[in-house]
Amino acid sequence: MKKLISLMIAATCVSAWADDNVAEVVAPDGSVRSQWTVLAWALNDAQPGDTVRMLKNVTLTAQDNVMLWLGKDGMTLDLNGFTLEQQAKLNGLYVNADGTTVKNGTIVVAEQSCIALWGAYSITVTNSMFSGATSDTSCFSVYCPNGSHAVFKAGTVMDTEKVMVSEGGTLVIE
Repeated sequence: MKKLISLMIAATCVSAWADDNVAEVVAPDGSVRSQWTVLAWALNDAQPGDTVRMLKNVTLTAQDNVMLWLGKDGMTLDLNGFTLEQQAKLNGLYVNADGTTVKNGTIVVAEQSCIALWGAYSITVTNSMFSGATSDTSCFSVYCPNGSHAVFKAGTVMDTEKVMVSEGGTLVIE
């Protein structure tokens, strides 16, 4: 009986811990390599070619004080139908690697934030929405600086007047 109760308590603890996970890292072969309670940790743990798949909506606040980086070549952020909301005065997602993909969800930055998607290298966006709903004219929903290349496939950019492509950057909408 003691053994059964111990197993039940252990199963409950594992189940409760698993419910706190916001993302998992999926290897190219489809196996789940790790699960994380903090999205930034999952993005940091991912290796080139991995997919970071969100498991629930994520809201980042000033208390979190973190900007998310998609920083390894061939990496994918699968929003998995969820929303990533940046409420801190930081950019939503900064891409600084080649061959990256963002898909299947929404990235929103709050009034005091600046850029929903900053594509500094090569990125493909599918089935995703970006919103940088802000009254600040120096802020954008999508920003493609010099040398960057972004391709949107079945994506939506809210506030299209808030898209900036610097000289030398490209944004292709398919």
